[in-house]
Amino acid sequence: MAAVISEAPAAYSPAHEDLWFKLTSNNSGTTNFKFVVDVIVTGQNTTTVKIFPDASGYGFYNAGPVIRSYIQNYFEPSGNSILVASSDKYKISYTIQAGEEVSGVITTNQASGSYTAANYYRPLFSDYYASGNQTFSTYYAAPLAEYEDDFLTERDVNINASNSDKVFVSFFRKNTGTYTAYCDVVNEAGSTLSSHSATVSLNEFNLLNIGTDAINTWAGSTLIGSTAYGYKFYINRSGHSSRKIFVRLKCYPKFQPINLHFLNRLGGWDTMKFALANKRISSFEKQQFAKPQWQTIGGSKKIADSYNRISETNINFNIQHTNKMNLISDWISEQDSYWGQQLVASSQVYLEMNGGYFPVTIDDNNYEFKYDNINKTFNIQLTATVGRVINSQFR
Repeated sequence: MAAVISEAPAAYSPAHEDLWFKLTSNNSGTTNFKFVVDVIVTGQNTTTVKIFPDASGYGFYNAGPVIRSYIQNYFEPSGNSILVASSDKYKISYTIQAGEEVSGVITTNQASGSYTAANYYRPLFSDYYASGNQTFSTYYAAPLAEYEDDFLTERDVNINASNSDKVFVSFFRKNTGTYTAYCDVVNEAGSTLSSHSATVSLNEFNLLNIGTDAINTWAGSTLIGSTAYGYKFYINRSGHSSRKIFVRLKCYPKFQPINLHFLNRLGGWDTMKFALANKRISSFEKQQFAKPQWQTIGGSKKIADSYNRISETNINFNIQHTNKMNLISDWISEQDSYWGQQLVASSQVYLEMNGGYFPVTIDDNNYEFKYDNINKTFNIQLTATVGRVINSQFR
């Protein structure tokens, strides 16, 4: 019997965890026997490893470190309508080929399989204790099953937004068929005033902008006017409906709201509004050199020139500006308190300003979860460093 892949991760297993493969062969008891594993990504053989069998004769290979190095940035907003990006970059497709080396003779690709790993991570506790006695099959079972044909978010689906905001959400299309997007404009009592629907062409990962301007462009008219109370957005496939996201439109006359767009735990992109008293703080790193105050001017020592400018003694020749934003969110629910920690832990965050997306890092290293029955109403306060350094004029 040649090498066999006897156990493997399920499709869409998290790329940021171990991706274990179990290999077997009836030759594993041979002296100096090794399993030979080739990992192929985008048609290229990325690595070849040789693995000695363990005491039971099995070979185990973890593809995680190789696969996750191929994750790329898929925050690619474009266009003015609701579907701003659609691709399969959410996941990495790869092939494992298993062979063996017996008595110095190498035979490759005796068994192979195609697999996928997705850009998300599991929450605390829920994975390890969900099924008791853990095996590969139970640990990797049905990843992302509850988010198939739904939005990749754990936020409260009741959102506050302003007119003309960009509100990003991500949709995970797992099946095939006809997908139809719906928008129902509602009044304060929840009654539908007007609506629009249209089929939408989706890939596996889809970045949607469900802000008012994007929806009006998609609808081809002013479906959502400036005085509207709110609207519901959802996507259907063959009778299966996603969750309905309700966007309530608010005005924030006292403050200038700032939106952060970030990669959440599920690998989707979310928008969080910081709508209260946001502040900007600038810090400066200065380099100086010194000169004597008395300078030779016109053959004489003087401390001022003909313009009565006193001679500089300490000269700043290199000044770098670092900018931080102290941000305070709108009042949020307990569910969004849990969701907010994903922003603090996110590896990719963009601050939207004047139509541009500026990369920022969240400075906070700790996060306190809050609960409705203890903390009552609450918000989130964060400090973000803008990933752009400005230099003053060089001397």
